[in-house]
Amino acid sequence: MVLSLSLAVRSREAGEHASLQEGRVASMETKANDELAKMKSDRDSLADKFERSGVLVFELRETLDIAKESIVEEFKSSLEFVVAVEDSASNYFGEGFDFYKVQLHRHHPNLAINLEGTVVDRSTGRARRVYRRKRQGKGGRGRGGNEKDTAPL
Repeated sequence: MVLSLSLAVRSREAGEHASLQEGRVASMETKANDELAKMKSDRDSLADKFERSGVLVFELRETLDIAKESIVEEFKSSLEFVVAVEDSASNYFGEGFDFYKVQLHRHHPNLAINLEGTVVDRSTGRARRVYRRKRQGKGGRGRGGNEKDTAPL
């Protein structure tokens, strides 16, 4: 009888221990499910934020492109740009014209072509104009500083 009573007590203790363990497992499962749901919610929130930031970056890039175009258009319409283009074009075409004059003079030396102030760089074959300063009196400069040759050829 003591043995059966001892077995009954142990059996009841094992049952209580098993039900306690089942309760702990159920509690841990609930906790794990709650944490999983929270992680999924956080992931979805981050995915939404990432998507919104991607849209924002796209919109900012579009705005930046529009701003760049606006700045370029504003600069192109400015007097500073017009002066820079005219100076660049006149220098470029002036050098080409000076080179043309030198070549024309080489092929037709009997023509009266004014090459005064034009120098040809033999290493590059480019013609350039050398402008002389006119001095007045005690080493001062002339009225315009650099005087350009305005002869047609």
